[in-house]
Amino acid sequence: MSTSILGEKIEVPFCIAPTGMHKFAHPEGELATARASSAIRTCMVLSCWSTTNLEDVASSATGLKWFQIDILTNRNVMASLIKRAKTVGYKAIVLTLDMPVVGKRYKNFRCTFTVPPHPNLKEALQSENVSMVSPDAKHRLHDPSATWDTLVPWVKSMTSLPVVVKGILTIEDAKLAVKYGVDGIIVSNHGGRQLDCVPATIEVLPQIVSAVGDDIEVYVDGGVRFGSDIFKALALGARAVFVGRPILWGLAYQ
Repeated sequence: MSTSILGEKIEVPFCIAPTGMHKFAHPEGELATARASSAIRTCMVLSCWSTTNLEDVASSATGLKWFQIDILTNRNVMASLIKRAKTVGYKAIVLTLDMPVVGKRYKNFRCTFTVPPHPNLKEALQSENVSMVSPDAKHRLHDPSATWDTLVPWVKSMTSLPVVVKGILTIEDAKLAVKYGVDGIIVSNHGGRQLDCVPATIEVLPQIVSAVGDDIEVYVDGGVRFGSDIFKALALGARAVFVGRPILWGLAYQ
């Protein structure tokens, strides 16, 4: 059951959502994920928090790839990452909007989680004088002052690639995405990791699809565990479905 996203055909209606740190699940990390994505002819979205250099992932497999980026205080670093992604063949930029600050992730605190080396963000961490393994590295890199007005037009001005925004949960934000001329939206609640009290994406998807009509491509992620979940999302208007945690579980499975 094929579909198309931003004019590119994929052979299955689901894609690989951006998740960081794949080497926690498998020694080959994002390289293994990219090969699997290419094998089934779908799209992989590489996280800026990947544990593998974005250029190495691009060269590891020939399949369709998009690059995800967070809202960083250092705009020069954002611009550099966007340029690098375009240079090596990523076909779209996915801008995560729902993390201007990092949510309180109590499980991370309890297990004394520290951030592993992130080759894509090494420059950003160094510029902010943040240790690569500092537990608050992500907190110190994000820009809580960003707005639709200051951020989205700037990102669009940095690249000729399509721009997709991730983290849409309301009709108001979906309409703003259309207003600011982005090419697609991912209805997402960040897997419940930013806020654990937001609606399930499947519940808000129909009203968002209805609100934007054919003005913009609508995708969805969150809570997808079975093939039937994918079909439900498609039936409710999503053009494609992005899958996060199950990809990491697959990497970790022995």
